[in-house]
Amino acid sequence: VFGEKPLNPRTAYEMIRQLGKKANLTKNLHPHALRHSYATHMLNNGTNLRIIQEVLGHESLQATEKYTHLGIDQLAQTMNAKHPLAKIK
Repeated sequence: VFGEKPLNPRTAYEMIRQLGKKANLTKNLHPHALRHSYATHMLNNGTNLRIIQEVLGHESLQATEKYTHLGIDQLAQTMNAKHPLAKIK
């Protein structure tokens, strides 16, 4: 992966696919799925969306938002835990 030449995208895809098979995953593993999961995991753990945008190399924030999947329950939990007015009874 960190050789002298850039990694060919098809080679990287095949490496990831083979690792998924080796791990006995029930579905084929795709680089896009890893990228998506990574971005979602970062967001769920409090990383700022702008930071995720930079890490993924997106020019627009809208492109980054497509990688994030937050359920309404996760958003409600975060709001109740972090919002100053949530603690007022």
